[in-house]
Amino acid sequence: TLRSWCDHDGQSQACADALGIHRNSLRYRMERIAELSGVDALTLDGMLALYLGVQLLPQALSK
Repeated sequence: TLRSWCDHDGQSQACADALGIHRNSLRYRMERIAELSGVDALTLDGMLALYLGVQLLPQALSK
């Protein structure tokens, strides 16, 4: 979910379409990521931090 979010520049509809889920499901997933990480992906700083974190993950773990 997070990799797709970053790949779609935080555009929720495009991301949800790519994941094959409803936009509300994506919103729930993003809220859950924020709860677990303490980082809000809906802010520029948060998206940058999460993007950098995703880039540092090995490719096999981030899929």
